[in-house]
Amino acid sequence: MRNTRKTSDLRKFEIIPNFSSYPEGSCMIKFGETHVLCNASLDQNVPRWLKNSQQGWVTAEYGMLPRSTSERMSREAVRGKQSGRTQEIQRLIGRSLRAVTDLSLFKDMQILIDCDVIQADGGTRTASISGAFVALQLCIQSMIGKKIIKTNPIKENLAAISCGIVDNVPLLDLDFIEDQNAEVDANFVITETNKIVEIQMTSEKKLCTENEFNSMLELAKLGISQIIQSQKILFEGKGLKKMSIKERSILRQEMGMVFQGSALFDSMNVEENIMFPMQMFTQKDDDEIRDRANLVIKRVNLINANSKYPDEISGGMKKRVAIARAIVMNPKYLFCDEPNSGLDPKTAILIDNLIQEITAEYNITTVINTHDMNSVMEIGEKIIFLKDGLKSWEGTKEEIFNTENEAVTNFVYSSDLFKKVREVYLKDESDEEQMRTTSP
Repeated sequence: MRNTRKTSDLRKFEIIPNFSSYPEGSCMIKFGETHVLCNASLDQNVPRWLKNSQQGWVTAEYGMLPRSTSERMSREAVRGKQSGRTQEIQRLIGRSLRAVTDLSLFKDMQILIDCDVIQADGGTRTASISGAFVALQLCIQSMIGKKIIKTNPIKENLAAISCGIVDNVPLLDLDFIEDQNAEVDANFVITETNKIVEIQMTSEKKLCTENEFNSMLELAKLGISQIIQSQKILFEGKGLKKMSIKERSILRQEMGMVFQGSALFDSMNVEENIMFPMQMFTQKDDDEIRDRANLVIKRVNLINANSKYPDEISGGMKKRVAIARAIVMNPKYLFCDEPNSGLDPKTAILIDNLIQEITAEYNITTVINTHDMNSVMEIGEKIIFLKDGLKSWEGTKEEIFNTENEAVTNFVYSSDLFKKVREVYLKDESDEEQMRTTSP
């Protein structure tokens, strides 16, 4: 049994995008002491058997460097033949990537993924798949940027992880020692919507029960959701750490922020507060900036408030000023921290609706951090429930009524009001289902 991490913990992992200079897509992925370099290269040709097929191809090669393990192994190229293990793994990587890629969207081209294990301590094939997907993503982004293709062919994110039964206990993300001692060993390849691409499982030391398999599957889904979250923490295909100061500045201009306490400057009036980001980050003249500020002032219904100072307006109006300031730069992303804090219920609903409307009108990706379940149920589209800093549940506002997730139910339905709301909702659903089943 492991001592340093819980049964449901991943090893410390890291994804470093754009690790190599020359490939169209590249990343280094690390799971504990397992390190794999993944490079994606574009080839303007397809295999001969795909000529005139009107589709592209994604394939992979896999290899372990001679001192990636405790003892040196000879290169397979020197032996003149790939091992059966190598062939099996690289086919698995290729199958996994093709499963989430629309090959018809890059005709007569193929993307070759090279996965080279720099250091091995268990889970090299699953790390290779998760890293290969990032390299593929970056390659696709490069192709779109160069106008080689117009549409992203990737259907959804994908990752892989190992699980096993060690000393009769299901474990997530096995290292080498755990893998050696596992009674049951399994590798899961799963998409972000929990669709299963492939499962490889062996029961060498004991037979696996249905309950044990289900436990491993749930662990795998938990681990893969965390990996996919990290895959997505790439802004325009580039990790924040790899960005220059100029690139970070440009990125920040694409983000709007509504702070919990509005964070307005007391010494500035409404108009000046809203103009401030444009004065800081653009070279536009004052008249142009003022025109843009007045446009968003009108949009958030703050007419005739331009010259008023924060201490002269209500809490609801301060939130509107904060929203106007956040969108004045026409951002791609809007982050709202407890936007309803300190507001009465009626004003809170108005602010919720305003954020929802602006999100649609400006085509913004909006992320709201809130404890207000009224707000969640009012405008939430994709809901993620965090507990102790980790994702505990994900779903829609309709699904949240049906979940049996203990962490969610203990929080959401802690009040008698929401308990009654849930009871009514579930009863209505049950009645509807009964009517459907009894109808001729």
